[in-house]
Amino acid sequence: MSQAECYSIRRLSPFQGVLQVVKTNEARALSVDGRNWHIQVRCEIRRPRWGGDPNNVTVYRRFVAFALWSSRYRLTRLPIDPTLNRSRVEQTCESLMAMLQEAAEKLPLSRRDLMELWLLDAKDRLPLALLASAMEGRPLPKFRRLEWVPSPPGDRSFVAQSLRQEGRNGSASYLANDREMLANLVHRTAGRPRSAQWFRREEDGAGIGLEAPEQSIEEAPWAGKRLPRTAFPELPLRERWMEATARQLVADFHHWQAPFLLTLWELSESTRKRLEHAARERAMTVRTLHRLYPAVINREAINAALVEATLRRSAG
Repeated sequence: MSQAECYSIRRLSPFQGVLQVVKTNEARALSVDGRNWHIQVRCEIRRPRWGGDPNNVTVYRRFVAFALWSSRYRLTRLPIDPTLNRSRVEQTCESLMAMLQEAAEKLPLSRRDLMELWLLDAKDRLPLALLASAMEGRPLPKFRRLEWVPSPPGDRSFVAQSLRQEGRNGSASYLANDREMLANLVHRTAGRPRSAQWFRREEDGAGIGLEAPEQSIEEAPWAGKRLPRTAFPELPLRERWMEATARQLVADFHHWQAPFLLTLWELSESTRKRLEHAARERAMTVRTLHRLYPAVINREAINAALVEATLRRSAG
C-alpha cells in the first residue's frame, strides 16, 4: 500500500481558505472544511472512437468522484460509471480510508503551495495581490487574464462600511458596487498592461523571483532576484495604501474575509488576534472553518462565534 501525501493548498482565486488533501497514486480525498471529504479514485476510462470498432478506443486515466466521507456520517458512495471495475475502485477506496482517518485527526495539514503568482504594483513593481499558488515541482498553472477577484461570481455579501453614505441602502446593486470598487482599486493600482510574477517562497518568508506568466507583456522584473519577506503582503491583498479611502476599503474587505484568512499559516500574533475579533461577525463561517485554524490567540472570541452559530442552527 502506497504512503499517502497529506498537505494543504490555498484556494485561489478568489481566496476562500485552504483545501486539505490526502493523496496516494490511485486515490485522493479533498476537504474545504476538514469535516466533509470528497473521495476520488483514479480510473482507466475507455471511450470508443468513430467507426464502431470495439477495439478502437481512447484510453485515459483521471480521478472519478466515488464517495463522500465524514466522521459523523461515515462513507456515502456515489453513483459511478457501470463500465468501471467497481471491485478495484472499492479496494482502492478502502486503502485510502485508513490513511484519511488518521490524517483527519491532525488538521490542519501543513501547507505545500510554496509557489506564488503575485499581481505587481505598477509604480514600485512590488507584490500587490495574490492571484494563484502552486506546489513546487508541478507545472505552473496558466491563466487567460491577470485578474484579481474579491469573491466568487454572484457572491455579493461583501459590504464595505466605509462606503456607506446617508441615503444609500443595501440593495443588490449597492452590494455589487462594493465588490467592484475594490477590484477596480486593485486593477487601477496594477496599471495597464498588468504585470505579474511567480515567486518561490523560502522558509524565512523571502521570495525568489521566477518567471512571468504568458499574459505579461513585460519581462519579469524580479526574475532570479530575492525579495525579503517585508516586500510581500502578510495577507493575500496588500494592506498599506497611501489614500485613506483605499485603506478603509481594504480594511473592510479583510474584516469581511476574516474567517477565511484565519486558515493561513504565516500570520503574526497581532494580525491573527485582530482577525479573530472580526470573525465573530460571521459566526456560521467560523463554525465551518475553525478546524483548519493553525493557531488561536483569542480562544474566547472563537468560542463565542461557535456558541452563536450553534444557537442560530438550533433556531433554524
